[in-house]
Amino acid sequence: MHVMLWVPDLRYACPGDTRGLVGARFHLVELTSVGHPALDAGSSQNLPRTRSFIALNRNIGMNTPSATATRFIVGKTERSHVNGLLALLNRIIEIGGTTGLEKPLSTEEFIEWFLEIDLLESSVCAIDQETGEPLGFQTASHYGDIPADWVDIGTFVKPGLHKSGIGGALFKATLAGLQGKGLIAINATIRADNTGGLADYSSRGFKDYKVLEAVPLADGTLVDRICKRYDLV
Repeated sequence: MHVMLWVPDLRYACPGDTRGLVGARFHLVELTSVGHPALDAGSSQNLPRTRSFIALNRNIGMNTPSATATRFIVGKTERSHVNGLLALLNRIIEIGGTTGLEKPLSTEEFIEWFLEIDLLESSVCAIDQETGEPLGFQTASHYGDIPADWVDIGTFVKPGLHKSGIGGALFKATLAGLQGKGLIAINATIRADNTGGLADYSSRGFKDYKVLEAVPLADGTLVDRICKRYDLV
């Protein structure tokens, strides 16, 4: 009898993941049963063989009927990703409440702001491994009123996938892309009513350092902005 079992190696888990599954390396152990009392009867040996993968979703490895795995890869944002990422971003803007952007962007605006702007230091995205659909992206640029050796971060994840591990994987890729550039900190400016975004950045080690009070939305509503920093040195 053959029994296949995914076993997590938690040494590789993503920091801040309370379940220790995001980013964890899983080993697929194949037990060839020739005598184990719980599996078969006869001999006295079990011969294990293994292979591995990296978990990119908290649900991978969960032994529950409702568990679904979102398998994705993360890499540099390319022009071929623009249409999918633009649709994702405009959907987030349409829903509202989690971004300072309030008007849908055109293709030209998206490319200028998130792909080819001179201020850009890093732009990475997550792509569904099976369908090729863009699931989220993150940029780091010298946008806004920040010191020259800081960058400002922006994160956009497909609605419904905010607990999928995509944000953590994007942040790892962003940090890797910022190495060796002489930067000392990352700024994140988040709407005060975006409690999920505030919690997410806090879980990654960002600390509050400033509040921009009563910033008006397009309709005149005043909403504070919370500025958080992540120290690179």
